Amino acid sequence: MNAYKKKLRLIDIKRGWIDFYSIAELYPNTPPVHHAIKKLLVPGQRGAKSYIKDLKEARDQINRAIEDTEGDQVLVK
Repeated sequence: MNAYKKKLRLIDIKRGWIDFYSIAELYPNTPPVHHAIKKLLVPGQRGAKSYIKDLKEARDQINRAIEDTEGDQVLVK
């Protein structure tokens, strides 16, 4: 099965939108990785932070995930 294809819940489809957290549930990962992905979806468009600031924060979250798991074998369900 293609790892990128996931089934959406009917309730999400009926509402006509899906939020990041619904997507995150479909693709389990560590909280820092989810946080980085959220920032990368709309860098500089979420309000107070600039494009560059969001990219740097996403990078920092990825670095955190690497540091947290370095040497460990991470099994994501």
